[in-house]
Amino acid sequence: MADEQRHPSLLSNLKERFMQWTTKRKALFGGLLIIVALALLIVLHTLIDDDEYRLLYANLITEDYLAISNFLKLSDINFKENPAQRSIYIPADSVDLTRLELAKQKLPSFNNGNDLVGSQPLATFQSLTGGDPRIVIQHELSRTLSALDQIRSARVHLESAPEDSSLNSIPGATVLLSLAPGRPLTADQLQTVIHLVATSVTSLESSNVRVFDSSGNLLSGKSRLRDALLFPDSTLSYQTSVERNLERKAQDLVDAMIGKGQTLIKISASLDFSRNETTSESYDPDDAVVKSEQIERQPLPDAGSEDLSSQNAGSRYRSSVTTSSKVDYEISKTTSKTINPVGALKQISVTILVADEKRIGGDGTVSFQPRSDEELEAIRSLVAGVLSLKPERGDIINLRRMPADRLNVPQSPAKISPLYEIFDLIPVGKIILILSIFLLFYLLLLKPIIGLLRAEMDLTGSDSPPPEEGNSVDHGPDRQEEDIAVKLKNEVHSNPLAAAHIIKRWIQEA
Repeated sequence: MADEQRHPSLLSNLKERFMQWTTKRKALFGGLLIIVALALLIVLHTLIDDDEYRLLYANLITEDYLAISNFLKLSDINFKENPAQRSIYIPADSVDLTRLELAKQKLPSFNNGNDLVGSQPLATFQSLTGGDPRIVIQHELSRTLSALDQIRSARVHLESAPEDSSLNSIPGATVLLSLAPGRPLTADQLQTVIHLVATSVTSLESSNVRVFDSSGNLLSGKSRLRDALLFPDSTLSYQTSVERNLERKAQDLVDAMIGKGQTLIKISASLDFSRNETTSESYDPDDAVVKSEQIERQPLPDAGSEDLSSQNAGSRYRSSVTTSSKVDYEISKTTSKTINPVGALKQISVTILVADEKRIGGDGTVSFQPRSDEELEAIRSLVAGVLSLKPERGDIINLRRMPADRLNVPQSPAKISPLYEIFDLIPVGKIILILSIFLLFYLLLLKPIIGLLRAEMDLTGSDSPPPEEGNSVDHGPDRQEEDIAVKLKNEVHSNPLAAAHIIKRWIQEA
């Protein structure tokens, strides 16, 4: 009970002492509060800023350490270095995108996936993962891949033998991506995903990383080319992609010539998906070089009679020896192997619909006139040139006029804005939060103190005795008294608490 009575009396005594302070002393105290509050905000911001830096990569080799540092400097990304451990820290909100950009540059070149595990606290790592380092890497990779605009969510599964859960026995990895509608990954982005996963694990090769979409379609891997050749769905998708690219190329050029919405271009392409290999050898007899030469002399057995005349002795000796020679020539040989590309264009068929030309008469009437043959021929030549059409290959182009009201040009799909892009507003939210704290600090602390000091100064100044009649100067006393009365009345109504404290002080002094 004594403690309960002591605290209220202590607070009331402190409050009374504060009210007894002079105006100058109260102003100094208010300034001290402002300085302390600003110091606390600076310390808090520093602590938060330190916590926002996360590990990008650690234990890098010297070449990768220097290359990544230069990349961050050129990209204007703030980072902190630890040269002893060759580790780099960057703001937390930039880690995922920066890892993707570095993966496009094939950095780091050395697999250092263990460093993601090493950056986790030991107690947290043991409690959350049960000592399995794969779980941390899977989580980090999934979060990093989700930073791509086309990817809504990602799951990474690292394979390992049942008897060994270390990172040195991971034969492969599987990545499951949930893509945004109408926004497929490009070939470069697929390579970025594969490189990022492969370099995060020491024993993993890029060829053993398989990427699937949420529908189960294989996006990359060893069997990607084989599937494109064996399965009709894959070949049809590739053919459609080629046709759309050719249509876009021709449509952009024609739109620049006669304006958008005036033509509709459709292309049907025939592709050759057969895989042909040709090996040929050619010889050049004119480019013969002596490789070796061999001369052999061999005597023949003596088959003549003993009584031959002496004049025949020389000829018999000469015919008893045979000479043979062998010359080997090196002839120029050329071997060539030709592999025809898979998916080569065999034939292109182009159809162009051209809307009638819109004309406005002098009286404002709108009419549509068929385009001239010269203009149609110019469009035909333009499309044939940009698509490299070859009549000997069987390419054809059909061009037809069409009334403008019947030409329905498809509109390009609007860009999909995923809901998760709202996280880009987080930095703006931080600024708004800091400004709100300053505003509340001013409204709840500074403004009442300033009003209290101002009221006390005004009331103290009005407490001085009026001048004597003989010494008074005619400055309109009635007007001055009226102004003071109105001012005091307004101050009492606006700050009743301050007026009550001042009256209480007068009573105590009396």
